[in-house]
Amino acid sequence: MTKFSVLAALACVTLAVPADAAGTDDDATPAADATAKPKEKMVCQRITEMGSRGYKKVCQTEAQWRAQQEQDKRNVQERDSGDR
Repeated sequence: MTKFSVLAALACVTLAVPADAAGTDDDATPAADATAKPKEKMVCQRITEMGSRGYKKVCQTEAQWRAQQEQDKRNVQERDSGDR
């Protein structure tokens, strides 16, 4: 598989992940947010929803984005290894 097709597949998997699966927790209490590391920088990205021309804004810490990216890579690798 070429690098381009791997990146395209990874982008599709990343964009297809719903916000709930991306690690956001709407039920978190303000006290739980206060105990989070104050040094962690929040990074917001526009995520295009599948089947829509619109997008939604998703904000997570840098560590959460890295964890999401690693999970997406594992998902693509598992999917590709099952095709053989």
